Amino acid sequence: EKVNIIVRPENIKLFNNDKRGNGFKGIVSDLIYDGYYTKVLVKYNKEIYKVIVTGNDKIYKKGDEVYLYWALEDAIVLRCEDEKE
Repeated sequence: EKVNIIVRPENIKLFNNDKRGNGFKGIVSDLIYDGYYTKVLVKYNKEIYKVIVTGNDKIYKKGDEVYLYWALEDAIVLRCEDEKE
């Protein structure tokens, strides 16, 4: 059965390495600075994921390899509807 997983951008965490062992690796495709936070756009398997990084603690740049993680309780799992119905 196919499902969609939804996680709010502010609940996704970025790391420079795979310390946690359960993330997936993507490439920073763009950065949008917006005052206190930065929207980091990460490309993975032809999809773009938006991650919100608050403050200026970590600086990323286009082309950086990053790992995306989120807490299980932050994920919402939705059943995919069958397109044939």
